[in-house]
Formats: sequence, C-alpha cells, structure tokens
Amino acid sequence: MVLASQLFRTSLRSPMALLMVMTVALCSMVTPARAQALPDVLSQAAPNAEIIVVVPNMAATSKKISQFMEAIGFKDVPEMADPLGSLKQELGLDKGFNEKGAMLISVSGVLKAAQFGEEPELALLIPVTDYKAFIGNFEGAEENGIATLTMPQGMPGYSRKLGDYCLMGPNKDVIANYKAAGSKDVIGKAVGLVGGRHLATNDLSIIINMKAMGSQLRPLLKEAHDEAKGQMAEFADEDGPMAQAMAMSKGMLATMFDSLDAILRDGDSIVFGSDLSTKGVGFTATAQFREGTALAKMFPGGKGGAADLMAMLPNNPYLMAYAMDMQGIDFQTMVNEFAKRFPKDNWFADIVKNSASLMPQTKRVASVYYAPANAASLMTGMSTVTVIDTTNGANFTKATKGYYDQMSKIKMNLGEIEGMNLNFGFTTTYKENALSPEAAANVGAKVDEYVVKLDLPKDLMAQMGDGAGMIGMMLRTAGYVATVDNTVMMTTTVDTNLLKVGVEAIKKKNGLATTAHVKQVREAGLPANANFEAYVNVGSITQLFNQFSALAQMFQIPEMPEIPQIEVPNNLPPIAMGGQVEAGGMSARFYVPMPVINWVKDTAMKFQGGDGDAPVRPGAQPAPF
Repeated sequence: MVLASQLFRTSLRSPMALLMVMTVALCSMVTPARAQALPDVLSQAAPNAEIIVVVPNMAATSKKISQFMEAIGFKDVPEMADPLGSLKQELGLDKGFNEKGAMLISVSGVLKAAQFGEEPELALLIPVTDYKAFIGNFEGAEENGIATLTMPQGMPGYSRKLGDYCLMGPNKDVIANYKAAGSKDVIGKAVGLVGGRHLATNDLSIIINMKAMGSQLRPLLKEAHDEAKGQMAEFADEDGPMAQAMAMSKGMLATMFDSLDAILRDGDSIVFGSDLSTKGVGFTATAQFREGTALAKMFPGGKGGAADLMAMLPNNPYLMAYAMDMQGIDFQTMVNEFAKRFPKDNWFADIVKNSASLMPQTKRVASVYYAPANAASLMTGMSTVTVIDTTNGANFTKATKGYYDQMSKIKMNLGEIEGMNLNFGFTTTYKENALSPEAAANVGAKVDEYVVKLDLPKDLMAQMGDGAGMIGMMLRTAGYVATVDNTVMMTTTVDTNLLKVGVEAIKKKNGLATTAHVKQVREAGLPANANFEAYVNVGSITQLFNQFSALAQMFQIPEMPEIPQIEVPNNLPPIAMGGQVEAGGMSARFYVPMPVINWVKDTAMKFQGGDGDAPVRPGAQPAPF
C-alpha cells in the first residue's frame, strides 16, 4: 500500500509519469498483429470455433516441462519426470499415438452453454500414426465412419478420422458434423503479425475468436452497463456536496464499459500463450483489431525503441523501471476519448487534459523509481527520474512550464462534509535556469526547477493540528528539469548528483538498459524492438519490505505480526514485461527468470520449515535509518 500510494503521488506531480500511468491503464483495457509459421494443426480447426487450444508438439512440450521441473528441484516427481508418458499411461494410449504431433481442442457454443446450462460443443484433435490402432486403445465399435468409444472411467466418447488426427469428443453430433477449415490462413489473418509470431513459439496457446464472441457479449455488456447506471442513479446528488465525485464516477464507469464494448466491436482475436525453458517462464497475450476499425487505427505500430531510451536512465538501485515508444500508437485520440466522458468543468478531466498537453511533443518516455536508502525516507517521497525523447527539447521545456502554471489553476472541490469544505488545489512554482552558471556547466545541461504542493482544505488542516506541518511536507515535491538537445530529464528530487549522473547517462547511453541483468532478461524473455518494456526488481522490493517489517516490530505496532527477514541473493535478476505494436494489434508479455522462480521456491520452503536454513528473524536491532 505504501509503495502504491507513493507511485500515485509521484504521478500526480510529474506530467509524464501521470501520462504513463494513464497509458498503461488504457492499454490494459485494449490489450491488443498476418501470421507466420503457424502450427499446421490449425488447418484442421473448425472455422466457427470460439476457443481453440493448441499444443504444437506434445513430446517437445512434455520434455520442456520435465526439464523445467528438474531445474527447480522437482525431478523426483514421477508425473513431472515424463508428463506425456504419465498421460499415456493414465489414458491407456499404447498404440497408434503420434507423440511428436500437435494437439488441438476446439470449443464452440460457450456463451449459449453458460446461459442455458448446456454443454459446449467440444472436439479434440489427437495426432495419430495409425487411426485404427489408436481407437483400438478404447473399447468400442465403428459404424458409418463414427466410432463409439468407452473412455477411461467409463465415460462414452465418439471419434472419426480427420487427416492425420483422431477427432474425438463427448457429443456424437458434434463429431459427425465437424468441418475443418482446410487452411490456417483465416486464423493467421485473425491473430495478426504479432499474434502469429507468438503462436509460432508458444508451448501452449489459447485463441479466442473475438469476432464470434463479441457479437454475443455486447448485448450482455450493455445490460450490465445499464444496470450499473441505474444503481448509480439511486445515489445521484447533482446539487449536493459529492456532485463532482459522482460526475467522475460516472465518467469512469462510461470509460470502462465503452472501452470493453469497443474491444468486443472491433476485436478479431485474442491469443493467450505460455512458454517455458530452463531459463525462465513467459506468458503472452496478444490481440488484433479488424482492419479499418477505430481501434485498429489507434495501433498502426512500427519498430519500437523502448530499450534505447531505457539506456538513458541512471543505473542506480531501483524498484521498477519502464520505457515506452509512443510512436505508432494514437495516444492523443485515446486521451480525447477518455476526457470527453467527463464534464468539462470536472477537475479530473482538467488534470487529464493538462497532462495531454505534452503528448504531441513526446516521442518516447522512460521512468525509473529508485530504491530508497531506507524505509523511513519514503515518508518524504520517492526518488524518480523520467527521460523524454522529444520533438524539440526547448519547446518541450517551455510546455512543461506551462503544465505547472496550469496545474496551479486546477481546483478540486469535493463539496462539504460535516461542515468542512473539501477544497483541494495545487501551489506550483517554476524557475528557469535554476542552477548557477558554474553548477550548470558541471552538470552539462540547462536546468530548471519546479515545486508542486498539494494544498489541503483549511478546515482539514485545522483538524490535524500539530501534524499538519508534517503532512504538508509529505505533499510537497521539488525536482529538476534538465534539457540535453532534444532529450529532457525530470526528477522528483533536487539532488544535483543524481542530476549529473542522469545527464551523463543521456549523453553516453550507458544506463540501466545496458546492465548485465537487464540485457540478459531482455534477450531471454522479451521481443526484439519492443514498443514497451518494464523491469521489476523483486530483490530491492523485498529488502524494502524487510525494513518495513523491522520498523514495525521495533516500534511494536500491534497490527503487524512478527515476520522473518527474507534473504535476497545479490545477483537476483528482475522480472520483465514487454510488448509490441504492429498493424492494428498489440502484445503484452510477462517473463520470470529461473533464478527468481528458484528463489521464490526456496524462500517458501524455508518459511514452511522445509529444506534450507531457518529464516533470519530481525530480533532487537538498530533502526534501519
């Protein structure tokens, strides 16, 4: 909670950080690529299938699972030593089974089944070397090309030969009437360029036919939206103290439902996939919008340069860092759509529009949240650096001054509660050429300084008494704006040493993205030329948690139980996220390196009293500050 609140506070004071928070939120609502090297089994998929599950090579996937389980120390688990062998034994597959083939599951009628309590139309394609021999594994008889089988545990099943596959399922009519597409081109077009790349490398993929599902889901979504609006109307207070808050809630509700409806309206397909190796585990989601639709036009895409910009972030111990290439995505239209769902005089819409004023001049943006020296220092705010690749550095800096000037005019009137007026606002100052000529020359850049303070209502400050001054300091942020040609760096601290290190990283491009751990994780788990990438340093976050835990126990906070300190290896790599945007689609990938997986497993075993040394308990020790 503390870390989350610090991120939110920082985003309010930094225009580009706020913009990134909004961007990630918007893109998460529209997780969105002409296919390449798709699994051949897709040519046997039913063209009307709503959900398709694909395992491209059963033997290869089984081997990867076995190697992965051995790498994390579970090689003695029989089912994991040979997953495919265990499955064959469980199902009694002795003859005619093609272990190196692909398996496909086709599902249709999902929503209809859910609404009326029926079973969906399910069909499995099992690779075979000899169809007759394969169905001989099950008791049954064949009539008119359809075999009636007795499946394990006595369940009935039906099958027929389809190319090099055995088509199987629990419903005879589904198997009899099943028609294969005959070509994978239709699915290839639906999943797009990005989706096709991941389908070619996933060990398991789930394809959702958004075109088919969307037309069924949109009426249900409209019903849900109407119901939500009706419930909200019961609390309407247009002239009351919470009118502004209610207007913002309505805008948020409209944004959420309209975004979902747009995805269902324009979506072609969504692909969820996973892959694993002895280096780590990856999870990927892609989505593709139909050509010519409104959402497809928002994601024209192109080669991304997120990694290059992240190389300009100072290489200091960090909690999280991310970079986004904003070219190839129509963020301006997104923000306009977002803002127009709020009343023109609503303060939240004013904040959004003010942040968007910098967007036309922004090409790429990267931010890093640094690990604090100790937990107590979070009370005064988190140290961050944001680097922006602009169309013109001088013009962007001028627009930044305008951003802060406009912020001081925004008033957040939340009405009156128990006789107390809740009127919030901002006090801002912006000083150009804040450093002396000598200091500026030492830093190597033109440097401005800004100050932002969130003003609390006077009545609320009076109620706080002596604590008001401390709260006021926590709600104040000061930082630098440094301009190096067309690159602008913004900080949330007036640390001239960090400023100098940041300017050097911009000029030399030898920052965070060039470190061994980040490079290693990027190469192993993220797509090349990513439009977006992020790294979460679980080691630094855990060490910060250890400090909070020690402080809580030292000051005997009753709500905080005694928690053992967690040991963190010095060379623990980060967890990575990344994605691409191309031809009306987008991918989002999450990658966990093997050292992190093993560390989590070992830590869990220690806490449960398994193998390994007992957890280190903090006991009585000096405060970590």
